Amino acid sequence: MLEPLRALQAQGVMVSILRPGTDGLLDPQSLAAALRPETALVCLLHVNNETGVAQDVPALVRSAPRAACRCIWTVARVRASCR
Repeated sequence: MLEPLRALQAQGVMVSILRPGTDGLLDPQSLAAALRPETALVCLLHVNNETGVAQDVPALVRSAPRAACRCIWTVARVRASCR
């Protein structure tokens, strides 16, 4: 997931990459704080294939400011279906 984002970054696109907590979960408030009015895309990895940690995607979406609802949300769920 990171490689395409890094390629966009190299082309001058502003990319924010958030780090999960020590438990492997992304803090909903951190996500909400990172979203800006110009945010166009949010990419989430539902289940980490190395740790097995599953993000609470509905909670992350609910935490987003209303303005962020205009952006595209994509969630990689391949590992979630194999769990």
